[in-house]
Amino acid sequence: MTDPYPCQQIVDDLRRRRPWKRRSVSKIVRVVVHRCDINVASKGRMGNDPYSCSAWFAGPDMRWPGHPYHFDVDPMGKVWQTNDLDRLCWGAKFWNAGALHIRVEGDFRVVPCPPVQRAAVAMLCCDLLGNLGLGPSAVVGHSELSPHGYKRCPGDAFEVQELRKLVLMSMAGSVAGVPWRPRHEAWWR
Repeated sequence: MTDPYPCQQIVDDLRRRRPWKRRSVSKIVRVVVHRCDINVASKGRMGNDPYSCSAWFAGPDMRWPGHPYHFDVDPMGKVWQTNDLDRLCWGAKFWNAGALHIRVEGDFRVVPCPPVQRAAVAMLCCDLLGNLGLGPSAVVGHSELSPHGYKRCPGDAFEVQELRKLVLMSMAGSVAGVPWRPRHEAWWR
């Protein structure tokens, strides 16, 4: 079966300080959507691609093990797998043990997510949820997990409730004219 969106595994290609700890994939109960604009965070010193993201988080400014998200979706809808699903990445403090993290490239505090990018995020969520046996309510924005709403992630212009509706419609029928079918075997690692 062909992928409904382009996906590239770059897990082994990214810069890391050290590996993330492992956990059982059966522990995953939610998919957390984040926004992250590395070009803004690095004050223009880096690009916004997954390689720059990994270098930023593993570099001297952050000193994390590496890229803190499992998937990265660019504005053109291209998807990269950046960590194995059994890796316990730091993306949402107390919620990490049961979370997969998707980085949606961009700054959605004011500017909305491009439709092609939103469709790719929805299809990725459908694929993950279907293979993990979870429903659309398992998709959450990072700010929904933050106490007292101190986070603005994925941003006010990225409507997570609308994404959940799109995921629900996708799982029930189709999105952007591309029918969604659960895969018999997972394509990620």
